[in-house]
Amino acid sequence: MVTWAPNSDWPLMPAGGWSHPFTINIYNAVPGAPLNTLGSLIATSTQAKLVPWRPAADPTCATPTMWRAADTLCYNGYAFNLTFDMSSLNAVLPNDVIVGIAYNTQTYGYTPIGVGGPYDSLNVGTTPGPPSVGTDKSLDRVFWDTVTAGWYTDGGTGGVGIFREDTNWTGYGSIPIQINATPIVREVDDDFAQCPLATFSTIQAAVTAAGAGDIIKVCAGTYTENVSITKSLTLQGAQVGVDARGRAAAESIVIPANPAVATFAFSFSGTFVVDGFSFSGGSAGTQGVIYNDVGQNPDSQILNNRFSGYSTQAIWLNRGGTDITIDKNVMDGSSIAGGSQVMFFNGPQNFNGLHITNNNVINNPNRAGVFVDGNNNVSESATRDPLISGNLFNNNNVGMNLGSRSFGKLGTPATGTYAGEISNNTFSNNAFDGVQGGLQHVLVTGNTFSNNARAGLALTSFGNTGADRGAQNSDIKGNLFTGNGSGPDPFPNPDSRAGIFLSGTQGVGLMGTNRLNFNRIVGNFVGIKYGSSVAAGNNGTIDVENNWWGCNTGPGGAATGGCVASPNGTLVFAGNTGILDSSPWLVLTTSAATPSVIVGGTDNVTSLLTTNSDNVTPGGGFVPNGTPATFVGTFGTVVSPSTFTSGSTGTVFTGTAQGVGGVATTVDGQTVSAPITVYNATCSAVTTDNVSTMTNVGISIPVNTDLMTGRGAISADFVFNYNNAVLTPKVAAVLAGPVAGGGAVITYRTPTSPIPSPAGTVIVSVVNSGGFTGAGALVTMEFDVIGPIGSTSPLGISPIAGFTSSQLFNGGYLQCNTVSTGTLLVISGTVSGQVTYGNAPAGPAIPVRGVLIDAPGTPPNSPNVSDITDAGGLYSMSGFGPDAYVITASKTAYPVGTSSVATGIFADDATAIVRHVVGLEVLTNPTQLAAAKVSGVVTPALSSFDAALISQWIVAIPSPINQTGQWKLSPTSQPSTVYTANATQNYTALLMGDVNQSWNNDPLSRPALTEPTDRSVLPSITSMEAEKGREVIVPFRIDNLGGKSVGSYQFDIEFDPTVIEPVTTAADVMGTQSEGLTVISNSPEAGLLKVAAYGALPASGDGVYVNLKFRTIGAVGSTTQVTIKEFMFNNGSDEVFAKGGRVSVTRESNDTGIKGRVISAFGQPVANAKVILTATDGTTRTTVTGSLGSYEFGGLQQAKHTQ
Repeated sequence: MVTWAPNSDWPLMPAGGWSHPFTINIYNAVPGAPLNTLGSLIATSTQAKLVPWRPAADPTCATPTMWRAADTLCYNGYAFNLTFDMSSLNAVLPNDVIVGIAYNTQTYGYTPIGVGGPYDSLNVGTTPGPPSVGTDKSLDRVFWDTVTAGWYTDGGTGGVGIFREDTNWTGYGSIPIQINATPIVREVDDDFAQCPLATFSTIQAAVTAAGAGDIIKVCAGTYTENVSITKSLTLQGAQVGVDARGRAAAESIVIPANPAVATFAFSFSGTFVVDGFSFSGGSAGTQGVIYNDVGQNPDSQILNNRFSGYSTQAIWLNRGGTDITIDKNVMDGSSIAGGSQVMFFNGPQNFNGLHITNNNVINNPNRAGVFVDGNNNVSESATRDPLISGNLFNNNNVGMNLGSRSFGKLGTPATGTYAGEISNNTFSNNAFDGVQGGLQHVLVTGNTFSNNARAGLALTSFGNTGADRGAQNSDIKGNLFTGNGSGPDPFPNPDSRAGIFLSGTQGVGLMGTNRLNFNRIVGNFVGIKYGSSVAAGNNGTIDVENNWWGCNTGPGGAATGGCVASPNGTLVFAGNTGILDSSPWLVLTTSAATPSVIVGGTDNVTSLLTTNSDNVTPGGGFVPNGTPATFVGTFGTVVSPSTFTSGSTGTVFTGTAQGVGGVATTVDGQTVSAPITVYNATCSAVTTDNVSTMTNVGISIPVNTDLMTGRGAISADFVFNYNNAVLTPKVAAVLAGPVAGGGAVITYRTPTSPIPSPAGTVIVSVVNSGGFTGAGALVTMEFDVIGPIGSTSPLGISPIAGFTSSQLFNGGYLQCNTVSTGTLLVISGTVSGQVTYGNAPAGPAIPVRGVLIDAPGTPPNSPNVSDITDAGGLYSMSGFGPDAYVITASKTAYPVGTSSVATGIFADDATAIVRHVVGLEVLTNPTQLAAAKVSGVVTPALSSFDAALISQWIVAIPSPINQTGQWKLSPTSQPSTVYTANATQNYTALLMGDVNQSWNNDPLSRPALTEPTDRSVLPSITSMEAEKGREVIVPFRIDNLGGKSVGSYQFDIEFDPTVIEPVTTAADVMGTQSEGLTVISNSPEAGLLKVAAYGALPASGDGVYVNLKFRTIGAVGSTTQVTIKEFMFNNGSDEVFAKGGRVSVTRESNDTGIKGRVISAFGQPVANAKVILTATDGTTRTTVTGSLGSYEFGGLQQAKHTQ
């Protein structure tokens, strides 16, 4: 083929060439005279082919549009070969065939493209040379199809628009066709388990038996042998065709029997294929796992293999060959020794057209993943350029060492702009450089160089100053360099740690022929270093323009106004006066498709790394695809993150709330924003709110808008409508709000203006030439409230004459709006306050919760209003009507018998009273005295009677005169008032019976003990046995008092009421430690006995403090637990652990008894009354009533008695 199209004619297309589909058709030839004719189609195939660019024009040629070749001659076209692999068609060819080539162009082909392109500059030719077997023998004739009659040598007489033979053509050359015979497949299985039909158990045996071109199929198993191959063969392992990277399957594992020599040794000239094996160990000598040592091995392939445990080379090609392919292998060299290479291409052998693609070369810490030496010995072949692409080079010593002049071509490439390509690889975590060498006419693009200890990429001649050495005419574009220079430089003179290191020791002027553009260079020790010069003439200017350095201020560090992260900078070594020309650099830009959206609407945001710091969009490349970007939306959501493709990325912004927001794009720490204003709706909204206010006050009523920024509104005209019986405008009736702005000019008319507005209206005009901005109050309407409680006024907005309500802004020009208005309600004031405890100890006031503050009204005009105080004792009431209210305060009393930490009323309150009465401890605090007077007005002063009433309340004995547990609020009510304004009304609460100031709004209970401590006071019950029907005395002890006196105590006893019941006087202190205290007991319900004791003089000492008296009523053999609950003594501050007992019924008893109680006419118990029991025989028995008026006679025989 011949192309006439240079890259400069099509600058937006790839620099390395362009791909286009070509169809090859093979027909039978039908002999004829004088012309042959087209026979039937034998085979057809359409394949995409890479078309190189014609080299750039040389103006020194006689025709300036021609280009100059290496032979110094000038040409219009550039010839290249197309090779079609049709082996998969298995076509059988006759002796004579017709070969046709077809491709689509702008106006020709089966489906013309219809647009211009480089395909319009293509011509079909043949390879120069004499005919041979399998080549074209009709050197003066061509089959072709054209609609132009004059283009046929017969002037079209034989027909036009048909594929036919034409004569008298100049002989251009031949078309070589290779015909392959069907190979023989020879199966190998080490144990004949996987492939029972196999005929060989060793690979070597199958190789020895095979003929050239055969296929050796090696089934899964383990083969310990060294295989010598001396003929062209295809060796297929169990995983033939399966990518070795990441696979986990049955393998054909080959282990060398002699590790000093190659595992597979190829000793012949010709092609071989090794596909799908797993090589383990070996190569301890001077050979590789795969090794060749005789002749050229062109077109050989090493595919889909796994290499591990090798100590020298995985692949050592000691002899060359064109178009060798090494693809999809894994080479894990954790056992590799120093001085070895993973892949070694030994110079001066020729490896033109070498492809190393899609391999994982990892964990080779001592040497290079790829090593080649020689003089441009890895360069272009007749059919393809060398390619290293898609590989991972990780954790090696050096990713690749490509020699000082091995890779590429010194002169002008014959196949296009470049003589080699290194693309889309990852070079990471290598102990030295990612890649080092003198690349010549090489394209390095799409690679990632990360975290290599010295340089990511080192362009170097290794100190050789020859003109044919070192990096020349290469393009480093579209790569990522990050984290390089992370370790110490083992050869620190000079320190070459950098993302890219450019040697200063090459020949004069050579380094400046390279170009480094469109790379992403971030976070390296230094971004790009230009090393020390050995000759003044080498201090050139190197093009490192249009790179992305991680920020919009470019390289150089904060000191020079560049990126704050200094590793993104550049460095020219001392002694080198050369220049790293980094300006302009790429900058990040972000823009939104539209400047505004409504809530729920979307906007496309585009972020670019295609513009440079000169505000120019340079051609020729882009930052690496996959560069990450994150997005943050304000007043909206975004899709994040994303990555760049061809220098562009983006997101979709969805507005969620009104505001001046947008999208911030961040790339490598640089953030730029695209402003987007979000509106609630397309039309702006004008509103007034519902307002509540008291009468006789001034009020500002805002006329609100939603966001006006960017809408272009500069004026507003409207009429404000109100009830003039409720509102009256102030003198300054309209004030500018933040939306109108400080520069607004406001004009208005009110009913009191010289030219009055209609009653109940204010006519308003607002102008700000700078435009309205923000959201909120456009203006505020200023009024005095004159209406009574309950009256209302509209807060209306209407248009001025001649306009509609949607034309309030700019007279409706390019504006629209909606209107929504509210109502003003005149309300009463708020009454609030706090209720605090009146009998609190010194310190902060104690709030009282649960107090009802009640204000009954006179519906329907004045509703009932009330509130209950919260934990802070606070209340607040509003919504009063226009009538007068009387407010009262009350709190529910604690039920009788609910003595607890929550109520704060205990037996020690009774003790405090009796000690006061006898003068032992006089109460002087008026609130304590008031709380102690639980008898109310029935007694003239505080007495022991009040103590007795408190003790009765504790044990749940009710009395109509007993005020214990009741709340007294002061004041009880507030005067009748109409609440037009806010008022504060506080109350004081007093709990009757809380003499010792124990009550608290949030009492803290001591947690119950699960076992006693050495500090625990120990109340306990003594277990007892008794006959059925008998009275049983159960002692109640208090121990471990530790010297503490007992001025009062109280407790509950729980028991089974079907086994025992308390007698009338169930608690007796006679003869106990607390004999000097007054004791009271009561059984308010079955199974419960409540006991309290108090007195002016305290008891002391461990022992029995009270005897509890029960009568056994259960069946013989029954038992009840007697449990102590709620025990406390004195003020209850001591730690207590109570232990209960039990009472058991042992046998029957015939004794009977009489019990009862003596009370006064007022229902009060009569203590110390004498009760006489007389039998029918005249005998008598006498007893005295207890403190509660109770008495009992026991041990009586069946008879009649009077009393």
